Amino acid sequence: MKFELKNIKFIEEMSEETNCFYGKLHINGKYSADVRNDGHGGCTWVQPAYGGNDIKTKQNKQAVADAEKYLREQPKKKCDMYDFEYQRSLESEVDDLFADWLKAKEEKKLQKKMEKGILYGTPYNYRMTYWTNTTLIALLNNPIGKARITKIVHELVAKGENILNTNIPKECYPK
Repeated sequence: MKFELKNIKFIEEMSEETNCFYGKLHINGKYSADVRNDGHGGCTWVQPAYGGNDIKTKQNKQAVADAEKYLREQPKKKCDMYDFEYQRSLESEVDDLFADWLKAKEEKKLQKKMEKGILYGTPYNYRMTYWTNTTLIALLNNPIGKARITKIVHELVAKGENILNTNIPKECYPK
């Protein structure tokens, strides 16, 4: 069974104990349910979509019920971060899909920052060396700029820093 979250709206300023969001759940390619989490630490709600007529609404309710049954029959899912397993449900599936969406969104932000400067630290706690009148990409395309980047990378690595950039050539790193 294939699950997708679409039309996601993330309201970060309303997120307290959990992420505040809402969206549309597609099951096997069809819009079947509305989902939301109010961001106050409660569960994520999965509500079969009102289809505009009784037949469509019944189909959506059936799709949600079938998805719940399917997920209950799946092996438990391992959570690597906290080293435990949990029984999958449609709620946990939506939460996992939202976490993946959020991670992709943050990764996109990081990639954009990598074009401007050198990021170092961890993906969730990093610092950045950047230039006001140019970008990292522009410096890498210039021999003097590339030498400057190489020097900075060598200094950061010597201090034990982890370089996050994926766009700095290997020849700029110490051997």
